[in-house]
Amino acid sequence: MELKCVPALEIKGLRKEYKDFVLEGLDLTIENGKIMGLVGENGAGKTTAMKAMLGIIKADGGTARFFGKELSGGYSGNKNDIGIVLGEVNFYETMTPKQVGKICGGIYKNWDEKRFEESLGRMNVAMNKKIKDFSKGMRIKLALATALSHEARLLILDEPTSGLDPVAREEILEEFKAFVSEGKGAILLSSHITSDLEKVADDITFLHKGRVVFTKSREELGSIGNIDDIMTEYVRGINNERFDFEGFIRYGKYVSEHAFFYDHSVPVFRAFAGSRRGSGSNCYNVCYNDCDNLCVG
Repeated sequence: MELKCVPALEIKGLRKEYKDFVLEGLDLTIENGKIMGLVGENGAGKTTAMKAMLGIIKADGGTARFFGKELSGGYSGNKNDIGIVLGEVNFYETMTPKQVGKICGGIYKNWDEKRFEESLGRMNVAMNKKIKDFSKGMRIKLALATALSHEARLLILDEPTSGLDPVAREEILEEFKAFVSEGKGAILLSSHITSDLEKVADDITFLHKGRVVFTKSREELGSIGNIDDIMTEYVRGINNERFDFEGFIRYGKYVSEHAFFYDHSVPVFRAFAGSRRGSGSNCYNVCYNDCDNLCVG
């Protein structure tokens, strides 16, 4: 099977259940040459999803295929084809980046020492300084340089720009765009810095309390508003019981301070699509199969 003919990542029905949290039936596909942004409030399930798809924690259901193969299927290229940054670098504190490079050269068959050193140089990371003396931002830069330097075809990155100054973040985003520019690489990128995702992501998946609210292209979301506003309005509506998860109102444009239109072609929701019934009113003429009135707020 040609790797380029299948999605870089295909998740179907991924589930992980804890006592106080459930990741419910995550479906997600990333094509080669694309960047998928994963957003949601703290505790939404982003890190859980990443760890479950990678087998770092045992999933309770569903499948995760990387270039058409499951990790448990014995696909020998996984170690080299996937670059992972989940939090800070986990190398020994007494090591230096130069020593890290030597070790990685023995782990990854496609390790590129020159690219590793160039990446660290661009990000102003000292090659001979001990990791224990690094700031959080420097540790993240080291982890990213490692992930980018063994010819990985897919990067899975959890908050990779957290703790970086604006200049360093821009440099990292340029690295991401270059990584996918020839259509050979793909990235799954979670971040609370949604302005970064608005610059580089092709698609955005929004998780809330372990469930996918939507997956939309950046262009679709850009015609509505910024990602932060969309998430805030949705969560505010849920928390204030203006609508429940099954009644998220259709995206397309804002229709009141706390209500949206949502695309009712998405099967996860019983979505409302309607129009406002007059100036100053919080009531709408709602059509879903049959028309009725809906008042919110």
